[in-house]
Amino acid sequence: VVNLHGGGFVLGNLTAADWLCGQVAAGAAVTVVSVDYRLAPEYPAPTPFLDSWTATRWLVEHAGLVGGDPNRVTLLGESAGANLAALIALASRDEHRSDPTWPQLAGQILAYPAVDLTLSSSSIDEDPEAPMLRRRTLDWYGRLYLPQGLDASIAADDPRVSPIFAADHTDLPPTLVIAAGQDPLRDDATRYAAVLQAAGVPVTTRVLP
Repeated sequence: VVNLHGGGFVLGNLTAADWLCGQVAAGAAVTVVSVDYRLAPEYPAPTPFLDSWTATRWLVEHAGLVGGDPNRVTLLGESAGANLAALIALASRDEHRSDPTWPQLAGQILAYPAVDLTLSSSSIDEDPEAPMLRRRTLDWYGRLYLPQGLDASIAADDPRVSPIFAADHTDLPPTLVIAAGQDPLRDDATRYAAVLQAAGVPVTTRVLP
């Protein structure tokens, strides 16, 4: 299991994610590897994705070194980390299409994923002062992760940062989507689950109250 931590692409670290990785490793009897990708504002988009994809590629190619199986790799991400996991799943699918020897992912687990950085999901404006994630915090993350006016500016609706806008969602691995009822990102999760289902991807969705 390749874990990508959350934190709006600005915060988060391996220590904060360690409890989750430990629970998954113990409960599912799997090897969990957590990726320490570089963060904005020093490293804006697409650096966190490029770091995470590079790490995942290395892990697939050297799975035996960590006691893993390259044919059983599953992605696990929370919030911003789930965004990265979804992007990696798309990149891995494209890699397999161009090189059939590249192993397909076994699955992806997207916990309250941020898949639309335009912040257009209805749930984002339901409660601007939501206890876990305020609207002003989401805006702050966006300004740091997607700074505009640079030579390498990336728009929020670019599929390189918002996987819901990818042109093709077919042939992705079986997916578990987890959403929280009072989370501003709730509708990101359910919208992406619907997009995957429409593309024929096996999806299980859990919306917790």
